[in-house]
Amino acid sequence: MRIGKGSGASGSVASQGMAGGSRKIGSLEKGYMGYVMIAPFVIVFIVFSLYSVVNTIWLAFTDSALLVPSSGNFVGLQQFEKLTEDKVFIKSIGNTWKIWLLNFIPQLGIAMLLSVWFTSSFLKLKLVGMWRSFLYLPNLFMPATVGVLYYTIFQDIYSPANQFLFSINAVDKGIEFMQKPLFTQILVAYIQWWMWYGNTIIILVAGMSSIPASFYESGMIDGANGWKMFRYITLPALRPIIVYTLVTSLVGGMQMFDIPYFISQQGGPGNAISTMYTVMFRKYDAGKKYIGAAASVGVVILLITTICSLIIFRLLRDKDAASENKAKKLAAKERKLRQRMVL
Repeated sequence: MRIGKGSGASGSVASQGMAGGSRKIGSLEKGYMGYVMIAPFVIVFIVFSLYSVVNTIWLAFTDSALLVPSSGNFVGLQQFEKLTEDKVFIKSIGNTWKIWLLNFIPQLGIAMLLSVWFTSSFLKLKLVGMWRSFLYLPNLFMPATVGVLYYTIFQDIYSPANQFLFSINAVDKGIEFMQKPLFTQILVAYIQWWMWYGNTIIILVAGMSSIPASFYESGMIDGANGWKMFRYITLPALRPIIVYTLVTSLVGGMQMFDIPYFISQQGGPGNAISTMYTVMFRKYDAGKKYIGAAASVGVVILLITTICSLIIFRLLRDKDAASENKAKKLAAKERKLRQRMVL
């Protein structure tokens, strides 16, 4: 009887193995089905994105211009040499970083603070969903609309901002806000922060909500206060989310265009709000549509974004995971060496 049971068990296992081996070709458990699922994205990316990037890089080494039939010749690094002599472009690099940092640092700080409040089990705030929706609302507005709106508020001495200051007797004469370089930079940074901090809150709240409550319970048992739990539990667990937020914000910051352009198409007083993207647009839009000159600016933006993103990944990488991967690779090499020695 025992043998029969054993044979029956082995027979069932064998039948299960045969059943597993005879899966249908279209089964989702097949490994290649994953490649089938991502194939549409890969195809669209290659056609509409990768080709555009490669073509832009090629154009940066030419003198291409739409209205010049004899253009399109390979000129090497000539376009990049011109950029090093372009004072407006050199200044635009500093402007882009300055405006992005003025926007991103308070954006991440305030978003982190509000996210902690919204997910705190101690505060137990009411109507959290409503507040999150309210804070996310500016992200739904069109950047062009917001840029024109704020420009109208501060455009000249008769602007609504000056009218308000007159009404409360705060000034004796109108202030030309748009003629002040520092004000225009702060205004652009504020608009960027106002439009995007709600999106950052949603991302951080989602990350904090995925942290197991048992981690915080263990911290409370060990006597950790709120700051220590935030520092040693929340921040390490949010490392991938913070990396994602940093990189995506960096990419968006280096491509800043809508708000600065609609506030001042010429870059404001002293080119204070000329960003790399607005300079690229002006180079293209200058008379004969100089594609090569504009493409060279795009390549510089791509290089800056790529290098800074790699630095962020390097600095914020999970050191424990990296050491584990190294240990696994060393163990795999040792196993291969042992197998070779046995053979």
